[in-house]
Amino acid sequence: MSTAALTAYVLMWPVLVAVVLLVIGRGFFREWAEARRKGEDLILRTAPTGRGEKRRLFSPRPVSGSRAGKSLTGPAG
Repeated sequence: MSTAALTAYVLMWPVLVAVVLLVIGRGFFREWAEARRKGEDLILRTAPTGRGEKRRLFSPRPVSGSRAGKSLTGPAG
């Protein structure tokens, strides 16, 4: 293998990684900006219901009423 071919082969990997990182970063920042415009969290906290769909674990706003401030898992101990 010639020196030029070996050099090109070795140097293509950092370029390939940089391109992949750029694509992933661009997608992340687009979704982040969209969530910020909508006033939503970037990561929606959900839990499986066992029927294939998901439900929200936490309300985006404080909960009022009789369960406010109480544990969702029951009494401690």
